[in-house]
Amino acid sequence: MSYCDNLYVSCEVPQKAMIYKNDLLICARNGSRSLVGKCAIVDIEKASFGAFMTKFSSKFNPYIKIFLDSPTFRNQLDNVKTETINQITQKNLQNQLLPLPPFEEQIKIVNTINKIYSILDC
Repeated sequence: MSYCDNLYVSCEVPQKAMIYKNDLLICARNGSRSLVGKCAIVDIEKASFGAFMTKFSSKFNPYIKIFLDSPTFRNQLDNVKTETINQITQKNLQNQLLPLPPFEEQIKIVNTINKIYSILDC
């Protein structure tokens, strides 16, 4: 992940706008429908995020990220219609179906997918 274009300011940041290492940062609103739902796992210790993003914190984040990147989630998300800006709300996210295997199985799935991705990136 590149941080070369980050903007740093000195001010008080509310706790609800803070993200921490291993949090899942999700694009919740965007002019481009294809960017809504895109996500990343935070790899720095502490930062803040903007208004069109939402965060999720759990030990399941690596598995959840793979699911959010999947065509299954994208198809569910594409069925969410909004009146104004392209967005996914907390209510939309709460209504998404997520197959959640036991944690040990999630780790195996994440490791296998990451191995496949590393081969494809070569």
